[in-house]
Amino acid sequence: MLSQTPSSTLQVKTLLNLSHDIYIANPSKVEHLLLSNFPNYVKGSRFYDVLHDLLIHGIFSIDGNLWTIQCKIASHEFNIKSLKHFISNIVNSEISNHLIPYLSKICDKNRVIDLQNMLQKFGFDNICNVALGTDLACLYLENMHHTQSMSGLSFAKSFDDTVDICSSRFMSSLSLVWKMKRFFNIGY
Repeated sequence: MLSQTPSSTLQVKTLLNLSHDIYIANPSKVEHLLLSNFPNYVKGSRFYDVLHDLLIHGIFSIDGNLWTIQCKIASHEFNIKSLKHFISNIVNSEISNHLIPYLSKICDKNRVIDLQNMLQKFGFDNICNVALGTDLACLYLENMHHTQSMSGLSFAKSFDDTVDICSSRFMSSLSLVWKMKRFFNIGY
């Protein structure tokens, strides 16, 4: 639908027009929104409500003064050069210590693997290592008897479940339904 709009912008209203979302695919508009004038655009209470269980008061779920404070803290902590160096070291370590040995074992055993699943675990290991400072070693499925791998896989499954729940909340036409379910501890 976005490709068919002249402005590459689409507004979608929910049932009874209780809320609406705006989708943007125009690079200059995305830059304006995310870089040039980010403080002028709020995510709003719906975004915060849906993501609060996952991100609490994190930089990706808040607006206004809290966002400004967290953004300043993050910018002091991570400059582009140090962040690139940090991420590069982690990815190189994950490749050397996990991906290549994993692929070698697979080749030695002449096994077929699900490439998407393997890359998802590899990506998740990298993200957790960068964001949490913890190597979950999800890629080491052959070493299931190791406690670290078991807890890593359990965390990865829980994280995927939480993301799925948040996504379903975004898709819900009436937020009251999922809020009541959460309040009464029904379902997910």
